[in-house]
Amino acid sequence: MSTLRIVVVGDALLDRDIDGSSTRLAPDAPVPVVDVATTRSSPGGAGLAALLCAETPADQDAEAPAVEVTLLAPLADDEAGRELVATLGPVRIARLGHRGATRTKTRVRSGGHGLARLDEGGPGTPVDVDAEHVARVLAAADAVLVSDYGGGITHDPAVRAALTDHALAGGIVVWDPHPRGAPPVPGCALVTPNRAEAEALCGPVTEESAVSGQELAARLREQWDAHAVVVTAGGDGAHLATADASVHVPARAVHDGDPCGAGDRFASTAALALAAHLAPPVAVERAVAASGQWVAAGGAAAFRARAAERPAAHGLGTDLPIDVRTVVEDVRRRGGRLVATGGCFDVLHAGHVRCLEEARRLGDALVVLLNSDDSVRRLKGPDRPVTTQDDRIRILQALRSVDAVLVFEEDDPRVALRRLGPDVWVKGGDYDPRSLPETEVVEALGGVVVTLPQLPGRSTTAILETVRGLDDRDPGSHAGSHVPEPAHAAPEHLGDGDVLVLRALGLGDALTGIAPLRGIRRLLPDHRIVLAAPEGIGAWLTGLGLVDAVLPSSGLTDLPTTGGGHMAVNLHGRGPRSHAVLEATGPRRLIAFADPVSGRHGPRWCADEHEVDRWCRLVTAAGGPCGPADLRLRAHHPVMPGAPVVLHPGAAAGSRRWPRERWRTVAAALARAGHRVLITGSEGERELARAVAVGIDGVTDLSGTLDLDGLTRTVSRASLVLSGDTGIAHLATALAVPSVVLFGPTPPALWGPRIDPELHTVLWHGSTGPDADRPGDPHAEALDPRLERVTVTEVLEAAAHHLAARPPAPGGGGAGASELAAVPCVVHPDPIEGAP
Repeated sequence: MSTLRIVVVGDALLDRDIDGSSTRLAPDAPVPVVDVATTRSSPGGAGLAALLCAETPADQDAEAPAVEVTLLAPLADDEAGRELVATLGPVRIARLGHRGATRTKTRVRSGGHGLARLDEGGPGTPVDVDAEHVARVLAAADAVLVSDYGGGITHDPAVRAALTDHALAGGIVVWDPHPRGAPPVPGCALVTPNRAEAEALCGPVTEESAVSGQELAARLREQWDAHAVVVTAGGDGAHLATADASVHVPARAVHDGDPCGAGDRFASTAALALAAHLAPPVAVERAVAASGQWVAAGGAAAFRARAAERPAAHGLGTDLPIDVRTVVEDVRRRGGRLVATGGCFDVLHAGHVRCLEEARRLGDALVVLLNSDDSVRRLKGPDRPVTTQDDRIRILQALRSVDAVLVFEEDDPRVALRRLGPDVWVKGGDYDPRSLPETEVVEALGGVVVTLPQLPGRSTTAILETVRGLDDRDPGSHAGSHVPEPAHAAPEHLGDGDVLVLRALGLGDALTGIAPLRGIRRLLPDHRIVLAAPEGIGAWLTGLGLVDAVLPSSGLTDLPTTGGGHMAVNLHGRGPRSHAVLEATGPRRLIAFADPVSGRHGPRWCADEHEVDRWCRLVTAAGGPCGPADLRLRAHHPVMPGAPVVLHPGAAAGSRRWPRERWRTVAAALARAGHRVLITGSEGERELARAVAVGIDGVTDLSGTLDLDGLTRTVSRASLVLSGDTGIAHLATALAVPSVVLFGPTPPALWGPRIDPELHTVLWHGSTGPDADRPGDPHAEALDPRLERVTVTEVLEAAAHHLAARPPAPGGGGAGASELAAVPCVVHPDPIEGAP
């Protein structure tokens, strides 16, 4: 499951708990004397909210996605500030300038009862804020949680402008307000005031003027121009107001609990739920349950006590070599992320270099754990290593990606990992992290395990075998002789005159990429355009003249190229992985979206933007003008009488696959109306296509028989294309052939036909309210409920509309196209009422 990225924006504090016992009064004043037993420090304010986002609540699904949290906050460079950063554990730091000393709250307790609180430091307002830095951090977030503790961050103009842009562009912003803070920016997904804050904001409250929690939430939603507002009311639960309804979510009764920090638990849980695309009522239900458990468990004090009992997040040992220790201490002092990887590195090759570079990008310093010579011999055999330990150290230290090397004598790195305590442990290869013996050690220290794909065909063993085999080669052999290149052969070298474009995805992605490819051609008319894409799709685009050569690639695999100095364009994703794949080829310039993880600048990624508009915006910003009109492969033209209807029932995932029984009903109705129906599909979809076509006169199954050129010819001659959200729908758009496209789980606002709206009908049953166009999982196997709600009647009516002016084949003998909607058919009831 993919990782959720949460950015917490707010005022971070340092909380200290001094616990002890008191059995006497001071002789010089009537105050209790506390004999100190323990002193604990932990993050407070937005720091606590960030930690809670990074920690899985007890009632959350064990299969929930991993969470990566970044804290964007003013942090002072003083002793308390460094202590605060050190207690943030797995949370990444995006530091802003801080006015004054670190705000610190020290609580003195005796026997669990509070005696005093000492506040010092501040004011903590941000200074010298870089607006672009803030925007880059927000752009990477699946959800942003604003944790306002009155320190001034929400009043800062640059921070506020970035939050406003992010919210109005469709980003998920959850705002936990503070009486001394600024009001939420417009467009927040959810604002979470408590009852007292809500009443203060709505004016003085008397017994006569008292209003319900639902009414307070509704008023504030309108006042703040928010998608939803929830007023928390302690034991009374929470009152949620959205554009559609007001909901009261009750809470379970909690006795003798500590509510300190409950608001942070509530807001963090809600932010995680919204980031996972859950609806606001569900998010609020989870938040109410989680905050109730928090109070019952003893609140923030109990949380800090539990955290103190866990193994230290960073097991920095005193026995580390001085160079390693210096690197680790520097990272910790700066609040950075320490990354480690390991191996023998006997014969350093491109695969090693690539893995080390990717690992270094995951944090602020990289330490390589290196097997000693004896360890390598035990693992690899008596003839290894071929490069001594000292030489391997020197070679690794010469790489810019490596900050330090730590040698270990054991057969695996677990002991070394306990000494080092990295935040991230990187393993090269197709491993399940749960199968690695070191995973338990890393996670116990508060770290995470990341696996990176290996560069195909690169291994020390293979290199050594090749070298040894050279001496045994037949002198008369033709090793190294020229082999003719096949058509569309992958270029072996990239240089100044090349532009490498990455879009290693499917047919639909290739077709939505036609417009930006044309923009790249306008930007670099004298360059050779080399497309990294699946070989068949790339060859097809080459035949259309849209690109000049193909580098076969699928997904985010490494690209086998040499040379450098070329241009590169990322039309694949937002980064950082796709950026890294292209950067590894050595381009002189990379055109890509901004990525705060790697620090790359560029246009901001907008999650709610149509796929075509997104990539055209990127290329246009680089100087290559393009737009939706560039999608066309030909102009619209009259359809010949008797042209067939193409019906494509398949889709790559079950969530996008309308039930075959319904497709069969549609095909039968079209055939009875006198239309010739062609069923298309891939080789893997032949069973589905046969099930739709079998036994129906006038329906022909072409599945598994057409390559891309054949599919293009078939669609170009059709009177209508009927399909789900698949590549053939985008092909119909490019060829200006009328279509009816069934959508779900991805809304047409993101993936629908972008041009010629009169030619295309989209059927979409998205929910109403702020989540109306929020996409589901397009790779899931369960049928998306919104797609399931599309009925046979709707499809036939849409088809009749497009076919009305296009009669069936002469002598077809069936009903005319205008009568299609009246053809008897099986009408499935709304699935909410129990349809299969």
